[in-house]
Amino acid sequence: MKVIKRDCTEVDFQKDKITNAILKAMKNGSGIVKPKVAEDIANEIYNENESKEEICISEIEGMVYDKLINKKQRLTAKVYEGYRSIREFQRDNENTTDNEIIELLDDKSDY
Repeated sequence: MKVIKRDCTEVDFQKDKITNAILKAMKNGSGIVKPKVAEDIANEIYNENESKEEICISEIEGMVYDKLINKKQRLTAKVYEGYRSIREFQRDNENTTDNEIIELLDDKSDY
């Protein structure tokens, strides 16, 4: 199964990336780290979607959040969702000034 990233590239599905993201959220949320819960969620997501050829990253993130809530990991879900929101904001507000300066230096700018 392939995962479609935000930049539209495809990578192989890796359960350990889901597990690691959940473990980080647990550490920064309640402080109680439960590796078994993180592994179970990653396995469940894989098993529920293994028949698909591809899945997008936002779908996976939504499933992680829902499963955290269902497993009574509310603080972890809150931290996970907060981190997702921050990263989305950062991606949407990339610094375009650097690109404009590089275009000027490379003599590729209309200015």
